[in-house]
Amino acid sequence: MKLNISGLGDIQKQLSKVQKEIEKAVNGEAKLDEIFTDDFMRKNTKFNTIDDFFDNSPFKVKTINDYQALDDKELDPYVAENTNFNNWNDFAPNSSQLIW
Repeated sequence: MKLNISGLGDIQKQLSKVQKEIEKAVNGEAKLDEIFTDDFMRKNTKFNTIDDFFDNSPFKVKTINDYQALDDKELDPYVAENTNFNNWNDFAPNSSQLIW
């Protein structure tokens, strides 16, 4: 006897997509603009995107691994000058998409 449940394929596709996104984040492949949304950046910084923020900084940040390697003390003056926050620790957790 075979049981066929309608809609199960859609659920499996969604779960597969979520799993791939989690794997990307764990492997350091998630893009920073998925974490720091453009809306967040426009409201809280002098820049439109996280790419603009780092492109105008002395720091090379293109992946989550680059992001995780940053020295907060080096970032603090840049964050204080270019955002609505006093330091990196205040800035980073306020991104609505920040997950790890």
